[in-house]
Amino acid sequence: MDHKLSPPQHGVESAEETPIAGLSEGGQFFLWCIRHWTQAMRARKPILEPLYAAHSVLGNPAIADQLDELMSLVAVSAQRKIIVRCPCAKTAHADELKLLRSVRWLQADRADKATQELENMILRKLIRPVVHSAQLYADAMNAAQMSLKPTAKLQIVK
Repeated sequence: MDHKLSPPQHGVESAEETPIAGLSEGGQFFLWCIRHWTQAMRARKPILEPLYAAHSVLGNPAIADQLDELMSLVAVSAQRKIIVRCPCAKTAHADELKLLRSVRWLQADRADKATQELENMILRKLIRPVVHSAQLYADAMNAAQMSLKPTAKLQIVK
């Protein structure tokens, strides 16, 4: 498959990155899945079995099919290189966060915002099918009660 997903990056950090520990459980799960998907595609290894196992924790292993479809569409419709870090990375790159936010917006029924997140990543003519596929994944994650929404950040003020 010809795609524009970057090879996994090890030890490369920049100001464009966010610590994964600060993401919601659903956000961390999504990043784990897209990182393993990308790594498997680059190595030309089967990915669905590990994704089925991961999604079976949510009670619906078939959600993995929607993730596979989404990432396949992203890979072939990217208008530039999209950075996806290695699974062991402790930070999330800005591109990974855009993918995450697009699915978050779809969980909140905001396809317009999801489309905006993808505008500088996906070829304009292919944004609609990518957003549609992401909507299927977001709906399945909602049905599994796995929110990708950010966790609340509370701070004690004196």
